[in-house]
Amino acid sequence: HPYLWVNTGEVLSSKFTKVIIRYHLFSWPEENIIMLCPLCSSPRSHPFHQSSKPLQRDYYQCNDCELVWVPEKFHVEPQIERNEYDLHTNQIGDLGYMRFLNKVVPHIGEYFNVEQPTSEAWLKNVTEKHANTAITPKYRQPTSNITGIDFGCGKAPALAVQLYELGFTMHVYDKFFAAYTDNLEQEYDFIVSTETIEHIYEAKNTWAQWHTMLKSDGCLIVMTQRVKSRDEFTTWRYIHDPTHICFYSDNTARVHNLSRFCIPNQCKEMGCFIYFYVSLRMD
Repeated sequence: HPYLWVNTGEVLSSKFTKVIIRYHLFSWPEENIIMLCPLCSSPRSHPFHQSSKPLQRDYYQCNDCELVWVPEKFHVEPQIERNEYDLHTNQIGDLGYMRFLNKVVPHIGEYFNVEQPTSEAWLKNVTEKHANTAITPKYRQPTSNITGIDFGCGKAPALAVQLYELGFTMHVYDKFFAAYTDNLEQEYDFIVSTETIEHIYEAKNTWAQWHTMLKSDGCLIVMTQRVKSRDEFTTWRYIHDPTHICFYSDNTARVHNLSRFCIPNQCKEMGCFIYFYVSLRMD
C-alpha cells in the first residue's frame, strides 16, 4: 500500500515492488513513524516533489486537505531562519512594498464599511509619514472601536500603519521582531496575516489560535501564494526560500475548513492569493 510502511524483506508482487522503488527515492522518516499533515493531522500523504537545487529537500502532499509541506528534518534552525529574514529589505519607506501589502486593505475596509482611500497619493503620504515608525505593541486610534492585529508583521509595521490611517486600532505580532505575546491573549475584530502562513509548520495550531483570537463576527484575511499544479511547483521560485515550508492551494481551503472558518469569497490578485474568512464561532 503506498501510504503504509512495507518491510522490503517481504516477498511482494512486482506491482508492489514498483511502489517501493518509487517511494524509496524519497527520504521517508524512520520506520514505524507516521508523518501527520501539519494542517489536518491526516496520516495519509504521498511524495509530491524532490528538489536538489538550490535546496535539497522533499515535499509531501496530504491526501485529504492537499496541503504540501516540507518534513521537519529539512527545516532550518531558528537562528538561520532569523538570519534569512534579516536579509529582507521590506520597509515602510519602500512604496513598492507598501503597494504589495495594500492589496488586503480594501477587503478589510469593505467588511467594516469603512471608506477607503485608494489613491496613490494617499498611499505615498502614509509611506512618507511613517517611514521611520518603529514597532510597538499597539497603534491606538482614540475614536475607533474596531481593533485588528497584523500577525507576522516582520521588521516593520508596514501594513499596520496603513490600517491605522484608515481608522483602526492596530496591534502587531511577529515571533522574531515583535514578540508581544500579550497581544495573542486578546480578541480582535479582524486578523490579517500576509506572507506568513507559508513559514509556519504548526499550521493546525496556528489556525486554532486565530480562531480563539477572533471575535464571533470578526474576519480573518490570509495572503499567500498558492500551489497551482505539480508541474508548475517544480519550477516555482516560491519553494526556493528555505523558510517556506507549507504551501496551500485552492483545494486546501475548500476541502479543509481551516479550524472552523468558512470562506465566503477568495480573491486572486497580482499572482498572490488572498483567503478571506468570516468566523462562524458561536459563543
